[in-house]
Amino acid sequence: MEPRIFKAMLWFIYTGTLEDEDQKVVNYSGSSVLNSFMGKVLAAAHQFELTKLKRVCESRISGELSAESVAFVLHLADL
Repeated sequence: MEPRIFKAMLWFIYTGTLEDEDQKVVNYSGSSVLNSFMGKVLAAAHQFELTKLKRVCESRISGELSAESVAFVLHLADL
């Protein structure tokens, strides 16, 4: 796990907020969702069973969905 992902996860645990490093979660270039900051935080939240953090990540990712990016987001749903 990248240090910035772990830091974001700890920040959320202590403050209940998530500061997003990437302004745009989905930029339609291949597996950008999976490699994005928010995608990695979502994977970490799933790994450590942080339900509230998962909901925040899912909400932010779903807000950026489009026809071009939905296939990559479906891969995240398999977590």
